This record gives sequence, structure tokens and C-alpha cells, in this order.
Amino acid sequence: MNRRVFLLAIGWSSMLGSFVDGALAIYALWAVLISEGATASLTVDAFLKDYAASVY
Repeated sequence: MNRRVFLLAIGWSSMLGSFVDGALAIYALWAVLISEGATASLTVDAFLKDYAASVY
């Protein structure tokens, strides 16, 4: 029973992490689109520092 709970917890946390990664990717795309291409060369490091500082 304990192994099952552990594996379910790992699976759910993995799924939640995937949703967060997807949301960050959509947010980065939105940031590039609203800036009209000015930040088309936006790096992950710059995105996290400027737009998602709480994750950085």
C-alpha cells in the first residue's frame, strides 16, 4: 500500500510540474508576441529574471 501511495504521489507531482512548464512556455510565447518581436531572442535565463522572477 505504501509503495502505491508513493508512486501515485510521484505521478501527480510529475503531472503538476508538466502543467507548470506548459504554462511558463505559453507565458513566454505571450511575452514575445506582445512585444512585437522585440524580444524574439529571449533566453530562458532572461525570461525567468524579467517575467517570472518568483520561479527564478
